[in-house]
Amino acid sequence: MFFPRISSVQRNALIARIGRIDEFKGGWNAGRLSGLGDAQIVALRDDVAVLSTASAARLAGRKIADDDVAALIAAPSAALLNRDTRAIPGYRAVLGRIHADHERAIPFSAETVAEFRAQLFGDRVGRGRIGTVRTGYKSPADVSELVRSTTRALHSTRDHARYHPLLVIARFVVGFLAIEPFPEGNGRLAMLLATLLLTKHGYLHLPYAPLERVVEDWAAGYRDTLEQSLKSLRRSPVAYGGFALFFLAVLREQQLRAARLVDAERAQIRLSEVQQRIFSFISGVGSVTTTELAVQLDMPERTLRYHLRELTDRGLIEMRGRNRGRHYTLLTEPTLNAEALPDTYEA
Repeated sequence: MFFPRISSVQRNALIARIGRIDEFKGGWNAGRLSGLGDAQIVALRDDVAVLSTASAARLAGRKIADDDVAALIAAPSAALLNRDTRAIPGYRAVLGRIHADHERAIPFSAETVAEFRAQLFGDRVGRGRIGTVRTGYKSPADVSELVRSTTRALHSTRDHARYHPLLVIARFVVGFLAIEPFPEGNGRLAMLLATLLLTKHGYLHLPYAPLERVVEDWAAGYRDTLEQSLKSLRRSPVAYGGFALFFLAVLREQQLRAARLVDAERAQIRLSEVQQRIFSFISGVGSVTTTELAVQLDMPERTLRYHLRELTDRGLIEMRGRNRGRHYTLLTEPTLNAEALPDTYEA
């Protein structure tokens, strides 16, 4: 059920994609975030979550800009006034819950499916007898059986030898969308549940680039591939090869975007190294002009003015004089501390 029926050429492409994704996973988990401060990591994750939520809303047919989504997340009561926007803060909340689940304690179960859906739309979770969740649309048994079979494949030693988790997760997504258990929100729920399963299986780069944005950028291919796979599944439970290949391509692209975003954040730390050089020089000479700094540090005056302004705003130095008499010196009582000027920087 979990290895797609595909041609030998497609099989080779699929195996190659899995290999690249898992190679990246190993490198990322070994310390790709090293050198970033906690504040930078939190800010990056928050920004990415907004972009993810915005793309998920547009994929669901909502015409809304990123900035408007950010405003609705900041004021969720306003979003609840409109049926078209009420799921926006809900999506952000579920995504944040998944990303913050460091102990990976959120169970993958039919109950979790219902809880996610209720949180998405701000509804109450409806339950039937113990172990069964009412979806309100299709039979809860369909969802429960899909969850059970997926769980067996992900956690059984025998199945692990045969199936890769990425294939099991791809099959779950297309199976969930084939069941279409709820009147609305199935696409967004599938994305959230895929994120949950990927996180549980160690793909820890997910909070650092919006997976939903990749799908949005490739929306035409996503819809075509999904439609073809849904039709094929009616004939065979393993006829989802096209979607599996697309799913892996999306995940690989998201990895590359995560790497670029994190590298850009790290580049900002390297800029702070320049500020450290400037601060150290001023500490040594006591007072200096921009022209003197440009000569001593071999840097353009325009670049120096930017960094001098940053150091001034952070309370490390002060500017004295005006025009040609302008020079920079330490504050009488400098506010230098470990947070303002780290001891080391990541190269």
